[in-house]
Amino acid sequence: MTIDYHVGSSSDVADVSKISQSDIKTLGIDTTGDGYIDRSELLSIQNIRTESNGRLTVTFDQSIDINANDSFFASYIVRNPNVTGSHDVGVTLYGENETVREEGIVLYGPAGQGTLGYGVDLRIKSVDQRTEAIAPLATLKSVYDSDANDLVAEVNTSELKPGEYEISLSVDETAPETLPRTELTERVTVAEPEVALEDPSIGSSPRLVIDGDTNLAPSNSLIVRVEAMEINGAISQIQNCVAIVESDGSINCEFNLEKSTEDFDIEVTVERRGTVIAGPVEYN
Repeated sequence: MTIDYHVGSSSDVADVSKISQSDIKTLGIDTTGDGYIDRSELLSIQNIRTESNGRLTVTFDQSIDINANDSFFASYIVRNPNVTGSHDVGVTLYGENETVREEGIVLYGPAGQGTLGYGVDLRIKSVDQRTEAIAPLATLKSVYDSDANDLVAEVNTSELKPGEYEISLSVDETAPETLPRTELTERVTVAEPEVALEDPSIGSSPRLVIDGDTNLAPSNSLIVRVEAMEINGAISQIQNCVAIVESDGSINCEFNLEKSTEDFDIEVTVERRGTVIAGPVEYN
């Protein structure tokens, strides 16, 4: 398999003449559509050929299977020309049975600098470099709040792998003069969701209160499920409760078992989006 990249159609093209394999930072296939490489092909590179007209050709030493719903990502370090305006860009994949070509436009100058254009750059990256998002805005949603005159960036952490990330916003000298020049950085840690349940009070009351603490952000919702089987009896019941994470990370749910809680073997689980993240914990 061979990949051919071509940027520009004149002498004002990106300088790829000195690119080596170490300059290629990302090369692989995203099979899940989340903007991350699921199958890297960096080690499959056999040869790299560069030309003065901005053409870069990468040849692999083995066949690479790309399904119809897969995305092929590549990123490499290159020196862009000191020009402005748009230039044609094309990528061609030469396979054993099929050739696929995609064409587009790359912008040089102020309009091409920054993920939000004109010198305004918003992106997220992994601090440890092991879970770096390929597309800078793949997990970021930016919304302008006209009342507060603020740009609000929301991170969809469900699309991020566990790890520490850095969200950065910069406005440089290529941005319009009315925008203040600034650099802002915020770090976030994405962890597997966890819930620690407290032991409930078991006694003569039918009231069962389940309390816990979680590392999920406030306003997240969880399903707390109680399965109660009467001891030496025939009563079996399952009850669910939607728990909203409070500002301090706590959750609370209350159940009514209709008979004394001490009469039941009780099992408690906590689910998030259909996945059990705590329990089952048995009481009695």
